[in-house]
Amino acid sequence: MRKFVRFAFILLLGRFIFGADPTYTRLFFTPTAFTLRAGEGYFSVYEVIFPSLTVGLTGFADIAGGVSMAPGASDQFFYLAPKLKFFHQGNFAVAAGAIYTAPLKEFSGGGGFVYGVFTVGNRNSSFTFGLAWPFIKTDISDKSVILLGGSLPLSRNLKFITENYIFPGGSSLLSGGFRFYTGKLSVDFALAYPTGQHGGFPFIPWLGFSYKFRL
Repeated sequence: MRKFVRFAFILLLGRFIFGADPTYTRLFFTPTAFTLRAGEGYFSVYEVIFPSLTVGLTGFADIAGGVSMAPGASDQFFYLAPKLKFFHQGNFAVAAGAIYTAPLKEFSGGGGFVYGVFTVGNRNSSFTFGLAWPFIKTDISDKSVILLGGSLPLSRNLKFITENYIFPGGSSLLSGGFRFYTGKLSVDFALAYPTGQHGGFPFIPWLGFSYKFRL
């Protein structure tokens, strides 16, 4: 009970004394249930080779998209990710969306996820739970991936973020890291750990840059 009260206090305190995270609508990559205001957007670059653009359409709907720019690759991949927020009352929001990715040479030959998420908290500190169902073309799996993630502010311009996936069969991908943000700019650095991996360096580094703008 004491831990819950402490977490709730941090959520409330973070809303008033910490700086505003310009990319609060996602964790490292996966969306939260929050959406941008109409006309807001941010340009991101993930892992140096994957630029992306996210734009708020109505205040209740976002759309994101990007394309890989891997040097020497025979083909590049793109992704599209619309998101619709169904409910937002106080610190609680519910949203659903999809992430679709495919090779540029074959737009209709890809797959991705349809998902639903709920988030409790605010722009600086929050907890997100979600379920995602993989699909390939028109075939949707009946087995879901579980998402658990959240963020806690450590100072006015720094927060800790964790983003974790539990896959059907029990394997998982765990990650934790930091976001530094000031004004319109944010920088993410994290390490991801796929459970069950044997040999070699056990962590996958994650690096992301974002710049927020208004149309």
